[in-house]
Amino acid sequence: MKQKNDQKESLLKLFYYILSVAAGIIIINNVFMSGVTYVTKKDFFLPAIETMAIALLLIFALVHNRFSFFKPHIPIPVILVVFFAYQILVSKSIMFLTATWDAGTVLDNVILIERGLYDVAYMDYFSHYTYNDGIFLLEYCLAVILDNMGILTQYNMILAMIVLQSAANTAVAWLVYDVLKRLHDRQIGYLGLWVYILWFGLIGWQSVVYNDMTSIIFPIGAFDLYLRRDSSRWDYPKWIGIFVLVFMGYKIKPTVLIILIAIGMSEGFRFLIQRDELKEHGYEILSTLLSAVAVFALVSSIFAATLDATPLKINEELNTGPLHMLMMGMNDANDGCFVYTDVTYSFSYETKQERTQAQLLRIKSRFENYTPQRFLSFISKKALVVFNDGSFAWGEEAGFYDRKYTHGPLSDFFKNIYYNEGSVFPWKLNIWQLLWYMTLILLFLVSRLKYDKNTLVLALAVTGIFVFDMLFEARARYLIVYVPVIMILAIHGLSSMIEERRLSDHGC
Repeated sequence: MKQKNDQKESLLKLFYYILSVAAGIIIINNVFMSGVTYVTKKDFFLPAIETMAIALLLIFALVHNRFSFFKPHIPIPVILVVFFAYQILVSKSIMFLTATWDAGTVLDNVILIERGLYDVAYMDYFSHYTYNDGIFLLEYCLAVILDNMGILTQYNMILAMIVLQSAANTAVAWLVYDVLKRLHDRQIGYLGLWVYILWFGLIGWQSVVYNDMTSIIFPIGAFDLYLRRDSSRWDYPKWIGIFVLVFMGYKIKPTVLIILIAIGMSEGFRFLIQRDELKEHGYEILSTLLSAVAVFALVSSIFAATLDATPLKINEELNTGPLHMLMMGMNDANDGCFVYTDVTYSFSYETKQERTQAQLLRIKSRFENYTPQRFLSFISKKALVVFNDGSFAWGEEAGFYDRKYTHGPLSDFFKNIYYNEGSVFPWKLNIWQLLWYMTLILLFLVSRLKYDKNTLVLALAVTGIFVFDMLFEARARYLIVYVPVIMILAIHGLSSMIEERRLSDHGC
């Protein structure tokens, strides 16, 4: 029986190999195709092949040094408090609003709607893009609080969102530590904490008030809760907590659902391997599935009722739907990125049924019109847009720094570091790129890992977000919500290689 289970577990490593192949293709594409022109392209000091070579050498050095130089010294609460305070300081110093895309559109309209200026507000926007109803509700609640305090201004709304997102980012840093501590030990958790803070934490995304950063806590939060389950019994409270977390995140950013799909697949495969356990716990499994349905139905009802209590009324007939994003993602006119003509095309149909049929026809037409060579060229450029920027396209969205709210010596100092035109920014950008290439290499090496249901969840989740970004509208920032999960899997792989090296040195 054990031999059969081992064979089945070996089969499940297929998912590791799928991610490994995907990461390998991304690496090859980044190294050999990054010289072409594509949307949101950044310039780096070193050619991609040299950066990749340095990244490989650094990984080799880390494996052989085994982090002997890296031991916990500063108390974690102190690190987190300083990190939170630093984010607020930076964000207040460089404060801006990207007014020409969703971040500014949502915030501006929330303020207008809360003030009762319905004729001025673009109410239909939220019906066209219903995936923004979660961020609308969050910002609307903040606007109501600020209005009751008599301090509702655009500046204060941005500041409130910055504080909220900085708190979420700080909590994520601790979750990275906690997850890696559970997968390995405290030292590796400490390493993950610092890697997250010094890389992603210093890019500045907490200052962009939109759903990427408000949702970042949910996938890793759900996975941390998954690791905390009592394995000796069917832990209903933890499962219900996971379902609630995922649903809340899903309403802000639909891709949060990927982590629950990954958990469900990993659990399903486990029971297929251990059929005796399936028979023994059949009742608990069914109860958990029913709990998921019940939780989603209940929280969905609460969310809908809360949204209905606001002045915003969603007209489902105006919803552009996921096919709109798929249609845009297959448009090579802008490497799979935003194309306004696709927006006007979707808007030109009055009913949801007509719009869906028209979108399907256009998607089919685009597939049929691609020659193999043209399609490969398109996919290559789209992959570069998504996967060849270690800052996740910081500063590249249309009108990124549209409205600037700060000035003075301190503001100028931080803008020099965080704004794309700043003299320090290119140095940071190249460090981020090096760390991102190291991450991609470690994802490529994930096939070296032994099968484990927790690792399988990570691999499935990362593969899922990669597939999503390559299918739908191309944006590197769509990876942000899974950056903590991606980092954890990469560091988990690195730590496992270090442990293998240690055992090899001791002849074990």
